[in-house]
Formats: sequence, structure tokens, C-alpha cells
Amino acid sequence: MKTKMIAAFALLTAAMMSNTAMAQQNYLDEIAQRACTCVDKVKTNGAGENEVTLQMGMCLLQSVGPNDRDKLMNDYKVNINDPLKDGQRTGAIIGARMAAFCPATLLKMTNFVKEPGAGSSVTGNIIKVDSDGFVTFSVKENAGNTQKYVWLFPTKGGLDLPAMYNSMTGKTVTLKYETKDIFDPRIGDYRQIRIITQITEGFAKIQ
Repeated sequence: MKTKMIAAFALLTAAMMSNTAMAQQNYLDEIAQRACTCVDKVKTNGAGENEVTLQMGMCLLQSVGPNDRDKLMNDYKVNINDPLKDGQRTGAIIGARMAAFCPATLLKMTNFVKEPGAGSSVTGNIIKVDSDGFVTFSVKENAGNTQKYVWLFPTKGGLDLPAMYNSMTGKTVTLKYETKDIFDPRIGDYRQIRIITQITEGFAKIQ
């Protein structure tokens, strides 16, 4: 009798663990499917690289429903409410499940979404030049959003920035940049800045 009770308890425990694992997989599957649908709708033709990357990132965040947030935090120890800290890990978790449902869509994402520090390029109009501390160009991209790009080092592209940066407001430029994390004592944490590595006047294909 005792042996039968132990065996029954073991079977019950295994069933409970199996149901828990299945429930965990089910909610991840639903998140992944929502992310696949959203990313498939992102238009890449004629859109800026930053705009596409932002929209795809929003797809991943929006695919996590209110009831899924606590599950993700409990099961994977990621804080979905802090994308700067855990956004990359959260994206990797969702992306791993997306591979089972929409591998072509996942490939589309990886062609646009790059690791922090990887080079990216953008074309837009300089609407403001700040020289308080480091020189910063506020660039309005073709998609309409505005981003700040910092000039810290000598750049490629043939422009004599030391002689002309003050007169570049209103000019259309194509620039290449790298994203870096720097410590900002004003907020007591790291933040990302976009550092210019190459800048060309007008529309240009940057290598």
C-alpha cells in the first residue's frame, strides 16, 4: 500500500510539473504569435532604419499582455517594465519562441535590429546644433522623428566639421553612428548616446 501511495504521489507531482511547463509554454506561444503578427505588419520599404527598429521593438513589448508581465518576471527574472535594463533579455526570450512560428519574420527582424554598439546609418535634416559641452546634432529623420547624435571623434565623410559645424543647421546629412552606454551622474545610471563615426552632406550610401 505504501509503495502504491508513493507511486501515485510521484505521478501526481509529474503531472503537475508537466501542466505547469505546458502553461508556461502556452503563454509564451501566445506572446510569440502576437509578436509575429505585429512585426509582419511593419513596413520596411522607404522607412528609416531607426524607425523600423523602433517599431519592431514596440511589437515585442506590446505583445506582452498585462497578465503576462508577472509571469515573465517570475519565470525568467526579467523586468518588462525596465526595457533599458532587461529589454535585450526579454527580446531574446520572445524571439526564441518566434522562431517556432515565423522564422522568416524573425530573420526580417535580425536584418534590422542590431546589437548595442553596432554601426547604423540615418539620413535627415539637422534642425539644431548644440555646443554646450560636446557638439550634438538634432536630426529630423525622413520618418519625422528627431534624434540627437554626438560628435566626439574625428569622422569619415570628408566634411571639415571643426570649421562648419556651427553653420550646419538646415542641411540634409547622411551619417553613420554607433550606440554606446555612458554613465550619467545626473540620473545615477547608464544611458545610451549615438556617437557619429561618419557624416556626409546630402543623401549618400554609407559603407
